[in-house]
Amino acid sequence: MLMAMAASAQNRLQPTYAIDWRRADSLASKGLPKSSLEIANRIYKEAKVTHNYPQVAKAAMARMIFRSYSDEDAYVELVKSLQLDIVETPEPAKSVLQSVLADVYWQYFQQNRYKFYNRTTVGQTTKGLNGSGKAKPGPITDNPEKLADTTADFRTWDAPHLVEEITNAYLESLKASELLQKTPVAAYDVLLEKGDADARPLRPTLYDLLAHRAIEFFQNTEPDLLKPVFKFDLDQADYLAGPDVFAKLTIQSRDSLLGRFQALKLYQQLMAFHLLDTTPDALADVDVLRLQFVHQHSVVSNKDSLYRQALDRQIVRFKNQPAGAAYGYQLASFLANDNGNVRPLDDALEPDRPNPFRWNNKQAADICQDLIRRFPATLAARQASQLLDRLIKPSYSLEVEHVNAPSQPFRVLMNYQNIGKVLYRVIKISVPELQAYRSRSNEENQQKKFFTTS
Repeated sequence: MLMAMAASAQNRLQPTYAIDWRRADSLASKGLPKSSLEIANRIYKEAKVTHNYPQVAKAAMARMIFRSYSDEDAYVELVKSLQLDIVETPEPAKSVLQSVLADVYWQYFQQNRYKFYNRTTVGQTTKGLNGSGKAKPGPITDNPEKLADTTADFRTWDAPHLVEEITNAYLESLKASELLQKTPVAAYDVLLEKGDADARPLRPTLYDLLAHRAIEFFQNTEPDLLKPVFKFDLDQADYLAGPDVFAKLTIQSRDSLLGRFQALKLYQQLMAFHLLDTTPDALADVDVLRLQFVHQHSVVSNKDSLYRQALDRQIVRFKNQPAGAAYGYQLASFLANDNGNVRPLDDALEPDRPNPFRWNNKQAADICQDLIRRFPATLAARQASQLLDRLIKPSYSLEVEHVNAPSQPFRVLMNYQNIGKVLYRVIKISVPELQAYRSRSNEENQQKKFFTTS
């Protein structure tokens, strides 16, 4: 107990380098990333010596950001440094550095995508599964000199190999899950951007922070395109089941490194971790993200109805709680973006077949207004306010075919929202006038000449 208290006291006395970080950010904003990198490198070295591991992790992330403006060889130095530090740094900072290494690899791939796609595979990459069915760890070594081998130089890898190592690094960052789940994210508060205060409880532990970083990568569809041998489809209705059911599902894939499979597994692990929380905010947040992800990629034919039923159930379950507001906003967003093709005259022409999407925007606006009224200080209410502004804003657009037969009727397509009356007129103009109008169509005086609103 005394040792723990002493360690805690030592952590509180560790420097935060607040002035240095502000100066580094200022220099970067002025287009001087190399100067910012010098500050980050200095903090990185000092923090390692004093075992100020939160600052080590922050400096590692900053070095990646500032170095991204630099040349390609700088990535090699950064990767070597991270690999060595991962071996020497204790948990939980070690897991943070694993996540940073994965991000460095992924950033390098994105900046050099064209090279990887034009590269022929030479040799054999690491297989997705080893004999035990678990993913092999990445090329972390306690011998940095080994990196001189060309097979260890990530710049020479083909795309599937690099994506595999990114996957391994993210999985390694979550390997010490028990410790990470016991580590409050406040212990690594320096890694977080200061945002909405009510959004902070949604990532209460370091495990939450690192798991969501990994999920962000695994949800990207591009890495899976580089693994065409096996495929993982979201083809089960239970993937849209409630948290209690989903957390206990058996989810399997022939290739354990496929992104969507790993994303779904991490969602499951996060939800199992938060199922018994006294405050359901973190559970609701990860559940909403899971439902959104599954709905987007599901191949189940009735996924829309299953998605709405899942949201409705959770809204009832967390009625009058901020957690329920998260589901409410998600339902409003779904309705607002699922309008189909609503045409006002359809119901009059076919009264026996009313358009099921006709009132979606109205229902979405009603939900938003209710959330804003009942939960005004929540993130869901602020999101609902932005969505409501879009839903009630008057707007219209006109589309005319470019070629029409002279002296013959022609068609105009009008899309509109929240407009009760439109007055129009047809103006006869010459070809030069038309060309002049098109060249100046964005000018305010030109618009006033042809368009008036009331």
